[in-house]
Formats: sequence, C-alpha cells, structure tokens
Amino acid sequence: MDNKIIAERRKTYLIGNGVGTVQSIEYFNKESKRIVEESVELRNTNYEKIINSVPLMKEFYEDILTLTKAYKTKGTKSYLKDEIILLIMEQLKAGEKFFYNKEAREHTNWWQWEIGIPLRINDIFILLKDEMDRTLMEKILSTTKYFQPDSRFSGNNPVALHPSNNPLRVSTGGNRTDTVKISFLRGVLLEDENEIIDSLEALPEVWEYKKDDELKERDGFYRDGSFIQHGSIAYNGGYGAVLLSGVGEILYLVGNTKYERYLSRIENFYEIVDKGFEPFFYKGLFPDFLNGRGIVREQLFDHVMGHRILNSLFLLSVNSPEKYRLKLGKMIKREIEKESFYKYFENENSVFFYNEVKKFMDEIEEKDFSYKDQLIICNNMNRVMKRTEDYALGISMHSYKVGNYEAMNGENLRGWFTGDGAYTLYDEDLGQYKNYWNEIDSHFMPGTTEIKMNMENIDAQRNSETKYIENKLVGGTKFGSCGVVGMEYTNWNEKLSSKKSWYFLDWGVLFAETDITGTGEIYTTILNRRFEEIPKVSVDGKNISLDKEIEIVAKEIEVFGKKYIFFKDEKINIELEKNNGKYFLKVWVEYGLNPENKTLVWGIVTDKNKKYEDILKENELEISKDEISLKNADKIYKINWQCEKDNKAFCEIFEKDIKVSEYIVK
Repeated sequence: MDNKIIAERRKTYLIGNGVGTVQSIEYFNKESKRIVEESVELRNTNYEKIINSVPLMKEFYEDILTLTKAYKTKGTKSYLKDEIILLIMEQLKAGEKFFYNKEAREHTNWWQWEIGIPLRINDIFILLKDEMDRTLMEKILSTTKYFQPDSRFSGNNPVALHPSNNPLRVSTGGNRTDTVKISFLRGVLLEDENEIIDSLEALPEVWEYKKDDELKERDGFYRDGSFIQHGSIAYNGGYGAVLLSGVGEILYLVGNTKYERYLSRIENFYEIVDKGFEPFFYKGLFPDFLNGRGIVREQLFDHVMGHRILNSLFLLSVNSPEKYRLKLGKMIKREIEKESFYKYFENENSVFFYNEVKKFMDEIEEKDFSYKDQLIICNNMNRVMKRTEDYALGISMHSYKVGNYEAMNGENLRGWFTGDGAYTLYDEDLGQYKNYWNEIDSHFMPGTTEIKMNMENIDAQRNSETKYIENKLVGGTKFGSCGVVGMEYTNWNEKLSSKKSWYFLDWGVLFAETDITGTGEIYTTILNRRFEEIPKVSVDGKNISLDKEIEIVAKEIEVFGKKYIFFKDEKINIELEKNNGKYFLKVWVEYGLNPENKTLVWGIVTDKNKKYEDILKENELEISKDEISLKNADKIYKINWQCEKDNKAFCEIFEKDIKVSEYIVK
C-alpha cells in the first residue's frame, strides 16, 4: 500500500494532476515533435552517434523522459497516443541493446553512468509502470543496479571510471542524496523492501554536521552555514542544491508512510536550511560565489538556481511540522514576491510546482518581506555575504582547507581568480550575472590583486585535487550587521602576496590591502561590471568620456549613482569594452613592476546619502606590519597578522573598549 502511495506521489511530482498548463503543453508539443523527428535518424543509423558520446547518451534518456511526460499529460498532442508509447518502448530497448547495458564500460563522465541516467530511467518507469512490460523494466533496472548497486557508494568495482582510480567510493553530499534516490525508487518499482529501507537509512548522514577542525573528509554541512563538496569547494548552490532537492523529494514521498521512521534526526535539516540556504537568497537569486564550477553554466545562472532551490524548499515543507512549514512558506513567498528578473510563475514548466506553490503562497499571510541588515560569515568555506534590502555583496576567499576554484570536465577553465578575494555585488541590476562569467575578461576579477599575464590554458587550481595554499589566516567575525574579515593572501604560483581585509559597515564595504609584494606587473581590479548601455561615469564629480582607455588620478568614481572611493589620491585605469552586445566597464590600479609593501584602501559606498569627506573623517585606519585596525564612532575592528605567534584572536571587534566578538584561527 505504501509503495503505491509513494509511486503515485512521484507521478504527481513529475506531471502534476496530469492536466498541462498552457506553457507546459506548448513545451511538451515542441519537444515531442523534435524528439520524434530525431528518432528517425537514430533508428536509421543504429544509434551510432550516441554509442561513444556520454552527453548524447544523457540527452537520449532525458528525451525519453520528456516524451513520457508528454504522453501522460492531458492536452498535449502526444497524450496516450499509441505511436508515442511504441516509440518510448523502442528507444528503451535500443538503449539497452546499443550502449547502456552490463557489457558496456564507463567512459568520459562516471556521474552520468552511475547517477544521471539511472535517475531518469527510474522516473520513466514510475510514469509507465502500468503500461510497461515487466521483463523489460527488470532488465533495464538490473543494468542501473550494475552501475549503481549501493546507495552508500558511487561506482561498481568492475566498471567504474574515476580520476582517483578508486572504483567504489563513499558517496557524500549531493551525490549521496542521488544514490539514495536511485536505490529508493528502484526499490519502489521492484517492490524490494530491503532496498527501500537500506537506502533511507543511508540518507541521514548528509545532515549530520561536520566538525570545524575536520581536514580529511570535509564534504558536508557546518554549523556556520558552510557546505563543502569535492573536499574543498564552497557549494551551497550546485551540489548543495542537488542535496536539498533530493532530501526534499524523499521527504515528500515518504511522509506519513511506514518508511518515514527510517529517516532519523530530520530536525537537523530544517536548521541547515535556516543557516545554509535562507541567508544567501537575494530577490529570488542564489549567488554564484556558492556554485563552484557551475557558474559557467548559463542554464543554471543565479536566478535559475534560486528558482530550483525554492522548489526544493516547497517539497521540504509539504510534510514538515507546522512551525517549519510556515517558516519555509514565508521564505518562499518572500523570494517569489521580490523576484522581478526571472519571475517564478512565468518560468515554471512543472504543472506540479506551478499549481502547488501557487496554493501554498495563498496560505501564507505574511506581508512584510523586507530583509533585515545581516552579515553572514562562513569561516569553514571562506565565504562572506552582506545582505540588506538594497544590495547583497559576497566575498570569496581560499586557504589551507578551501580551494581557490574548481575546474572539471572542461568547465570553469577561466576561474583562476574567483577565490582570491573576489566580490560579487547584487543590486537593482538583477540580471548582472547571467552568463557574466563567460563574457567578462576573467583576468580582471573585481576585488582581486594579480600578476599581469596571459592565463589562458593555465590550470591555477589550489584545492584538494591539487595542492592547497598553506595560509591559515583567513576568516572573520561580526557584531550585529557589521564585521571584519581578513585573508593572508598568496596567489596561485606563489609569486604574489598581500594581506587583505574587509570592513562591513553601515555605509558600505571598505577594502584594505597591505604588504602587496610580487614579481611582475601587479594590479588590483576595482570593478568589472556589465551594462546594457554605455554607462555614465564621473571622476571626482566630473563626467568622463569612455572612447579610449583612461589613466587618471581619483578619489571618487561614480557609475550610474554607485560610488567607489579611495582613501587617498590613486592613479586608476578605466576602460570600456564591448562584447556580445554588452558594455563592460573595467577599473583597476597598477603598482608597476615588482612592487614591495604597497597599500591600497578603497570602498564601495552603498549609502547614497553618505559623503566622501564624512567617511574619511569618521573612519580612522591604522596600519602596521603586525596589525590593522579601523576605528569609528562606536567600534574598533582589528586584525592581528601575528595572532598565531602571539596566541591571540585573528579578528576582533571592540565596543567602548569591551571586546564583543572575535575569531580565533584553529
């Protein structure tokens, strides 16, 4: 009985009530026509172009699932058509015969063989179990079990292909939720209670907090809101989103069934959502600096990622206790209400989510959706985010336990500097980062200091797959919505070093970088921002022309009302480039050849009423070799670069000479 309930819930999740919306019917009709037309060529060539292409293999099963959804959705041209179900059966048999069977050997990307394809096959059979030949289903599911036999692991000894040369690997994080989902739904399809129970008992491990001092097996969630995947990469988006989706789906499926009891300590996960997902939303988007190598995937840009996470939060809410359900509902409604760039209901193709989320929002009576000023510091993944009603700003750092960036499977090959103290700024231009990472000059990453050189085809990764930077002095502390963060910085080839600090204040963010020393031509990028039209730029109150590269001495730059200030006169470079129909404004500071102990102090002013002179007057910066401190009317923010030697805190905040917050490097 419970197996049938779970199967019906999965069907509802996949196709809603079986009646399509206008946009889903339009989508299914268009895709079905394409799939049917392409199937003729595949059949005539004996599927030869798919056999050696894992991406095409993945698309093949995605297309079968899409065609299956169209077949089961009322209103589509494919609804319950005999020729469609016959084509689906033909394609499934062809896949088993030509390229996805027990005689095949993994190549190219292990994930698709062991996870991606089995996930899709399960859903095809969930939708077609009543029409499906039992023998064919069992044969194909035995193939998925061959490639993914145990929910606790990725791989299978005889066949797995993985860079570690370890074919049977403990699955963690997002991969664990996927392997659990594969075994769980396969157990439902085959009515194998042992596989169902074993898979569910393997899931709670993903919501057990990791210890802050753990250095070997770091994948997972931390109490400060951090989430690590692949040993050293900040991944609340990407793999964290996959994990959230998997947990949400499983909780939705097993709620109020006999299998629910096999998911222990689930309260942990609601706390994880509150710490590791909620604080990072901004007007519907989920920021790129938590998305690892996924930042280069245009189809998963920050608003799409936010949209997907909201869907997962809704699933999590369905069978949750009332107090969690209301909290999740307020969060979902807030982000959908604030989203103006990628509107939820205009972009949701799932009949299930479209209808159910709309009903859920109507239940939530909350009216005030403003953000409170908040500073989120996640020292376990070296990430910081300041969020207010008017903007959100994230900082990405790296250290002896967090990688500078990840490049894998041909993705994010130009992510060289994204973890070097780069900042991302989210404001009224909500589309700023859509495909941004593929269009900008990646040598100029906002907030970073680098060596001028052509980085193309250079692998600059310093992470768990290569070799970490040895620096431990990375982290920060906060008091209220203000705080201080520091980073002892060494670049990827160890020919450049500096001491970076950030002060998150009421008027904006102050960037202070000292002891800048390097071999070669060194420069700091202030901004590299994209515009739909030529931006209006003024320097110290005077408008400037952008028809050529400019070198000018400045205290203050204003770009479309946003101010960037320097604490003393600085010679800056300004250049406007056009790419793909967009305008990119670059501003940077050069230090010349082989600089030693240079300093740059600058800031982004987010309070439009704050004047340059008042900021300088109200904020006193003291810099020495061992310490840097900022004093203003009510607080002192300190960073001690000799903290390990002196056995003191790395970052401290004082209010009226009383220490109110600190961060100690462990």
